[in-house]
Amino acid sequence: MASTGPGTPSPRSLDAVASNSLAPRVLRCRHRREGVTGVPHAECRRRNARRRDREADAKLADDTFRAAKAHNAELLRLEQEHDTQTALTTMRRAGMIAGVNPPRPDPREPPNETDVEILLRVKEKRPEEEEEEVREPEQTGSRGARRAAIQKHRTKKKKQEESHFEIELKRFRTVEKIQGFKLGPIGVRYLVRDLVLGACPRLDTLDLGWNHIGRQGVKFLSDGFKRKCAPNLTRLDLRANLLMPNSIELLLEGLVKGQVKLKVLDLRANAFKDDGGCLIASLALEGCFDTLEELHLESCEIRSRGMWALFQAFQAEARGKLFPSLQHVGLRHNRAAPETLRRMKNCPPWIAF
Repeated sequence: MASTGPGTPSPRSLDAVASNSLAPRVLRCRHRREGVTGVPHAECRRRNARRRDREADAKLADDTFRAAKAHNAELLRLEQEHDTQTALTTMRRAGMIAGVNPPRPDPREPPNETDVEILLRVKEKRPEEEEEEVREPEQTGSRGARRAAIQKHRTKKKKQEESHFEIELKRFRTVEKIQGFKLGPIGVRYLVRDLVLGACPRLDTLDLGWNHIGRQGVKFLSDGFKRKCAPNLTRLDLRANLLMPNSIELLLEGLVKGQVKLKVLDLRANAFKDDGGCLIASLALEGCFDTLEELHLESCEIRSRGMWALFQAFQAEARGKLFPSLQHVGLRHNRAAPETLRRMKNCPPWIAF
């Protein structure tokens, strides 16, 4: 057997080199792999070169677009930062910085006494008034205690005579709409007091939505209606006031005894649930809605039992006598089961659920 020296390659290594040198050419030629003959290797190389050129052009265009987009974003950021620094420099020269010591807002212009619509706000207490409430009278003997009691009584009477709101409601005689702003139950109490004393005799719309009056505020309203505080009222908005089922009976009792001829009653976004829905249905069958045209009970968490009770009440045969003017009952966004809603599919168009 012939031996090979250290510088002479073996036959196996020569075969491996030959196979490796031929492998790229076979792999590059697709027509050879697919068994197609007659296509020269030069044509394959040109095709591969064109494909590589297209891929390089697409990659270059993509990189150019990304670089331009990043450049524009950086320019916009620098411009906004420059505007911010300019504004802060101007504020420092003026002695204020936004969010730290901003200027006080312009005082609101008081409404005119001839306005038809007003926004009612509670008057803010001055610091000296709060100190007077906290301070207790000094009792130096019987005579000093008596004088302090008399002074306290006079101060309390004077505060009762003063207006609880930013405006003196008694002077507004032509107002037809009052919209409350964060009144709460105490604000409703003072509002009813002023209305009973003769303020706003032409009041037609009372909007107390989102005022968080609760059951106590509804009680004040009911007592005021019984005392004829708003005889011409036709629209009452009590949406989102944390009302429970026990508030409905109080409200409707005052409306019926005070003979208030409401046309629109908005009670949406309260927590009436099934008990409240059943109670409203029974009160409707008792004739409490004889003058009502619109009743809104959307988003009141009424479930299947309450929805079905309301549906049957407003579908009663005596509807023409109990509530002849009723044109819309809103029951949407409540929580009735799908089976109950399918049973209510044949309702008239003026009941929306």
